[in-house]
Amino acid sequence: MKKRCYHINLILVILLFTLLLTFSACDIESKNKNSRDTIQLWCNLDWIHNEEKLFYTIEKYAKDYCEKNNISLEIVKFDEKILSYEDYVFKRNLAAESGNMIILDQASNLSDLVKSHADYTKLKIYDSLLSPYKNRFVIPIGRLLKSSFIDNAILDYYKIDTSEKSVITYADYLGIKQELKKRGAKFELKNEDFYETVRFYLNLNGLLYVNSHDDFLKDNNKLEEALKKSIFGMCEDIVLYDDAKLEELVKIIKFPSKGLETYDTNSGLYLKKVQNCEFSFSYPYKPSWFTNTARIDNPSNKTFIIDYFGVNELFTKNGASIFIYKKITNEKIYDLANYILNQSIYIYSSESNSMTSAPVIYSENVLNELKLNNNFEYIGEASEVEKKVIDATYNIFAKDEVKSKEIADAYFSDKIIVRNIEFFIYDTIYEIAEKLSEYSGKNLSLEKFDSKDEKINTLVDKKIEEFIKQLILKIN
Repeated sequence: MKKRCYHINLILVILLFTLLLTFSACDIESKNKNSRDTIQLWCNLDWIHNEEKLFYTIEKYAKDYCEKNNISLEIVKFDEKILSYEDYVFKRNLAAESGNMIILDQASNLSDLVKSHADYTKLKIYDSLLSPYKNRFVIPIGRLLKSSFIDNAILDYYKIDTSEKSVITYADYLGIKQELKKRGAKFELKNEDFYETVRFYLNLNGLLYVNSHDDFLKDNNKLEEALKKSIFGMCEDIVLYDDAKLEELVKIIKFPSKGLETYDTNSGLYLKKVQNCEFSFSYPYKPSWFTNTARIDNPSNKTFIIDYFGVNELFTKNGASIFIYKKITNEKIYDLANYILNQSIYIYSSESNSMTSAPVIYSENVLNELKLNNNFEYIGEASEVEKKVIDATYNIFAKDEVKSKEIADAYFSDKIIVRNIEFFIYDTIYEIAEKLSEYSGKNLSLEKFDSKDEKINTLVDKKIEEFIKQLILKIN
């Protein structure tokens, strides 16, 4: 019995020692940190990369504000060089239980706290927040938006008129590409082309912008139906537009071709080239590509895409968010958060010049600073083309309820889940082709594909059932 107690005590000592080491591995600045009313400001520096200026400016503003208003503040900065991310999350969540915690991080890194956020309606600035960003578990400081573009020559060739849409969303782009295929475009098979088609069907079936706390993922029947429709839609697409052949496609997926240009062999025109540029809402509040003509020739003949799927990454950088933990003993935490959000809009748009961002909070001061009227129309100096594109961008981002929600949903989506779904669809299509082909692994084809085939349906149903089980395990 004594021996057993000794072992238990030894384990407790080891755990305590581990905790002490863990807590000492973060950079902590604090005044009076033992006070129950101390506000904790936590930041995951690992996601910042070249946005360090944003955090350090916020840190300065927070310190100054707390000093002037006699607020006790503790700042904790995490760096993966010092501590593993898992240990940081453990430490962060443990410290959150003491209350009064503000976290700066990407929304995707805070999904485990989705049900533990404070009442953001207590923020004075909340009413100025764009509608699609309300009733969420975090509040973005700003949105980092990237743009790619379509040369209108290919749209003219296939008689698709986008003259009234100088700026479109990524989902719009996927729809236009599909329409071009219907009108005879024959795009070179590339890795990116395959996944863009997958995303078209994911978007069609409500799966492109899902996240771990989405009700859609908790309804197995709806999820099964959406996955099956996406898989069968892809199979029929390959039969219709790629001659049902998969052998070349498999090589491309396994050994991705260099470059992400989308070339139409029928017209000899490009749909999209890798000349990505960023929408800049920083001074002088014009899209940055208008000030760099070397990057884009003749912008008046382009249709710009607010592109969430950047080169070599699933989504364009999301930017920082503020999360406030639900346990609060010091109501001044709302004043500090409100101050940070107010200041960060200007910090993010003017001082963090290596990145570009769009505010999601539009007070009268912000509208004035961005040279916008109350209808989100640009009233600063700009050419006719510039003004058209700037106004179209704000229309999508802030005014059009459907498009604005789409961009917000992209921000809150879980890129890992989306990527897993994409891989699952590819794997399932490959297996279907194997079953249909004369020789397993050779001459892969979907030529005999029939969505009503009982054996194919059984195969797909089983794979979907297993995928959902694994997905639920990962989410939980």
